[in-house]
Amino acid sequence: MKRAYLLAWLAVAAVAIGAGAYLLFQSVMPTEGPGEDRVLKLIPFTVGEISAVDVVLDGAPHRFARDAEGNWFYHSHARQGDAGEGHSHVVDLKDSERIAAALNKLFATDVEETLDAGGAAAAEPQILVFLYQRDDPRPAWRLLISEGDPDVAQRYVTIPDAGTTAVIAEAPIRGLITLIEGIAAAPAEPDVEK
Repeated sequence: MKRAYLLAWLAVAAVAIGAGAYLLFQSVMPTEGPGEDRVLKLIPFTVGEISAVDVVLDGAPHRFARDAEGNWFYHSHARQGDAGEGHSHVVDLKDSERIAAALNKLFATDVEETLDAGGAAAAEPQILVFLYQRDDPRPAWRLLISEGDPDVAQRYVTIPDAGTTAVIAEAPIRGLITLIEGIAAAPAEPDVEK
């Protein structure tokens, strides 16, 4: 009796895991509709579903997070100009708009081609991106992004959570790098609304 009960629970767990994997892969794998191809997106979430983004650029960590009102801010532990205070959770409304714009472009990125996992990006990624959903300490989605090639306007991105490597346009990644370089170097000067 106990064995049958255990086998039944294992069967239910296997079905639940299988259904979850199917739904995840349906959200990232292309499907074809009548007479049209569905575009594969790099990230199977909307920006609104994500509460924090960790980016490791050339070994340096950066974090973008949302405050209680949903505004993005650069979470700094060593932002230039903090004069030793070292830890900052300041929402600058102009920075929030810049962060949102760069992340919207990243989330809207189309996959141009998929390859077997473990390609060029996995060998030595220049950028690591970890996306977090609210109240979950584990990354919901991870990206390992290759160094850009000056002769080709594309990047390789290994997506461990989908078991694939994708080829994407350079522009959204360049926008993310430009955002980090601009915000990380700027002193924190919050806007105050009255």
